[in-house]
Amino acid sequence: MRKICFVTTHRSDFSRMEPVVRASRARADVDVTLVAAGSHLLPDSGETVNDICSLGHTIDAKAYTVVEGETLATMSKSIGLGCIEFSSIFERLNPDVVVLHGDRFDLFPAAIAAAISNIRIAHIQGGEVTGTIDESLRHCITKLSHLHFVSNEDAAMRVKKLGEDPAAVFNVGCPSVDAIKSIVFPARDEFARRFCSTYGGCVNPRDPYLILIQHPVTTEFDQASHQMEQTIHAIARAGIPTILIYPNIDAGSKQMASMLRKMSASIGFGRIDMFKHISSHDFLVLLKYASCIVGNSSSGIREAGYFGTPCVNIGSRQSGRLRGANVKDVTHDVDQIAQAILEQVQHAAYPVEELYGHGHTAQTMVEILAQHPLPPIQKSITF
Repeated sequence: MRKICFVTTHRSDFSRMEPVVRASRARADVDVTLVAAGSHLLPDSGETVNDICSLGHTIDAKAYTVVEGETLATMSKSIGLGCIEFSSIFERLNPDVVVLHGDRFDLFPAAIAAAISNIRIAHIQGGEVTGTIDESLRHCITKLSHLHFVSNEDAAMRVKKLGEDPAAVFNVGCPSVDAIKSIVFPARDEFARRFCSTYGGCVNPRDPYLILIQHPVTTEFDQASHQMEQTIHAIARAGIPTILIYPNIDAGSKQMASMLRKMSASIGFGRIDMFKHISSHDFLVLLKYASCIVGNSSSGIREAGYFGTPCVNIGSRQSGRLRGANVKDVTHDVDQIAQAILEQVQHAAYPVEELYGHGHTAQTMVEILAQHPLPPIQKSITF
């Protein structure tokens, strides 16, 4: 029996990883363990570890790795603390393979700890091009990994160009499509009633609304507050009720959150509801029915592209990522953002695009994790 350890550090990576974890648990030839770390354990981020448990998953270990402050220095210190915590956890769990998703700074120490501990790493969504420090971390994790589950052919090509063994690169798509296809979507009125009852607020999803998710860009962290302020002014100018989900814990996020609270107190956010967290299921339903998603979240490109939901993508954070016709790119300019929102809302839904898979990713990945011969611990570059 192969021992597979999944590590999740934030809300979006587990929403995409969950179909793979669930499919792994269904197999008799796989022993699954799950480690929760990073923002999952933070009250200010909604303690999303509780969402994981509510889906029926057992948490086998928790890694408290986040140094408070949300600055470049605390991000670096969090990586150091994470190396210590993950090393102890992997020593205790002793997995054959550690599965990691994406490019987050709080995931990077799990890759370092596993590699130093002579544990093979399976990396989901390597080879993608984005803005900020995340892209560099993604490629670093690729170089520490032994199995590569990429989401498109462009990404597969990049991983191979990094010197990885082509036989260990699998173009399987993105498991987020599996998550979408697993949902029985409720009627909009029914969902609106339940959403308002569960989350409160003044925005009713029965009516037209925007979703706003804007994270700080690490390489531009000193501009994060101003960038968010520009977006809020554009949202106000567009005049469409908006559901805002707080940013992640990267450097600059604390300044963004402080600015949001000050703006809310001074000008009032009568048409903007702010949430620390919305469950992954409810978020996907919100995204399906939204008039437009605004900001710099990859959800505007991946999941929104599958739904055909219009997206206004702001700034450099998603630069270079494969995208569909639903995405309109703008800079951090109030006029540009407001105009793009109005154009996208007027356009309404785009045709569905399956750029990131067809909904069979999880089963394919789990079959490889369970049965594929494990590569040697010692890696060799191919050039």
